[in-house]
Amino acid sequence: MGLIETIIIAIVEGLTEFLPVSSTGHMILVSAAMKIHEDEFVKTFEIAIQLGAILAIVMLYAKRFLQGLEIYYKLFAAFLPAAVIGFFAYEYIKAYLFNPVVVAIALIIGGIVLIAIDRMVVAKDSSTSSLEKITYKNALYIGFFQCLAMVPGTSRAAATIIGGVFNGFDKKQATEFSFLLAVPTMIAATGYDLLQTPVEFSNEELKLLGVGMVVAFISAWVAVKIFLKIVENYGFKHFGYYRILIGGLFLIFMPDLESEQKPEVVSSVETYQNMVETNPAEELVDLKSVLEMAVFDIRYATADNFTGEIIYSTPGAYARRPVTMALIRVQDSLQNRDLTLKIFDAYRPYSASVKLYEVYSNPDFVADPREGSRHNRGCAVDVTLADLNSSKELEMPTAFDDFSEVAASDYQNLPAEVLKNRSLLIGVMDHFGFDVLPTEWWHFDFRGWEKFPLMDLSFEELREL
Repeated sequence: MGLIETIIIAIVEGLTEFLPVSSTGHMILVSAAMKIHEDEFVKTFEIAIQLGAILAIVMLYAKRFLQGLEIYYKLFAAFLPAAVIGFFAYEYIKAYLFNPVVVAIALIIGGIVLIAIDRMVVAKDSSTSSLEKITYKNALYIGFFQCLAMVPGTSRAAATIIGGVFNGFDKKQATEFSFLLAVPTMIAATGYDLLQTPVEFSNEELKLLGVGMVVAFISAWVAVKIFLKIVENYGFKHFGYYRILIGGLFLIFMPDLESEQKPEVVSSVETYQNMVETNPAEELVDLKSVLEMAVFDIRYATADNFTGEIIYSTPGAYARRPVTMALIRVQDSLQNRDLTLKIFDAYRPYSASVKLYEVYSNPDFVADPREGSRHNRGCAVDVTLADLNSSKELEMPTAFDDFSEVAASDYQNLPAEVLKNRSLLIGVMDHFGFDVLPTEWWHFDFRGWEKFPLMDLSFEELREL
């Protein structure tokens, strides 16, 4: 991500953070439209620049925050539901809901609701004289409305404004309470998210973060000033129309954007055969035919995997010829210790990776289809160690496809025997040309994987060759 993309995303964040149109949704859509790769820095950047937008609210409403403690008590009551529910739902939300389809649908539904409530507040007098005098029950009620914004595209501002209107606020009070509630909510959410995704920044990335925060602060300041005037004069309906338009356009054009982002993939048997004829190293070898003593437990051919679904219609374990030769040497070395490899996965058709990413869109654990997987290249294997005679697995830090921090290849808070087993596996694989994936002790990439193209041939097609 360069300077221009940084400025554009920061402007989008600042302009939309406090409007009922969903800043998160807009950043996801803008990033997809600009084809920005969602690496760890980009994800952290999109979170961190919210602090610039928060600062704009703090400065704009400094007098309100300094008037007394009563407003803090009410904001705390409204903040509690999001704090509790967000803490327990964080992993699920990040894994399953952060995608453009969810955002687009949420934008449309939220737009319809905004148009409907706009009629409720036309010439409506508030049931309370000031925000400080609302009851704790009403504040808590608004807090539960805010929880709807955990679905990307809903908009925290829209959810709290709607909650305020249903609690008897007029449109200006509902809007201002939404602004004030944003401060504790966003500070907590942003801080927690940053703690969950620690990243070491380069000097260039630090500069981009600084630019992003400044731009987000300025654009948020301008947006809040303009938004209040629009709400007082025209209400919420125009934001509803805008949400429906943006969500609808993205659903219409999203297939074209996705097709542009798909990498080059070999899906023709004829093309594959020509590749192998030219370069025999390209051949995908059936591992069962050469690793006779290995144990095969192809989890994605069963429902016993993290998706709970059958991904492969038939079990298969293939790898490129150089990868296969390296695995044979690994197996020979292990057999001298009365051990063997247990293989969970090897070559994975590209279409299967797409399905996995749809279920769990976290590139730390599941490869982003825009780049493809080393599995798709026939250059990655998911393995563990087993006793050669009994086929019983050696004890390892976690089960296969565990996405917790314990699965990291360098996690240390483990029993000595488990550390010894993991070290043995990583050591022997490293010796014969494989690198362990930092987040998954069982995943190993063959060095030189980048020389091989992505493939989308089914196991059935490979068996017929």
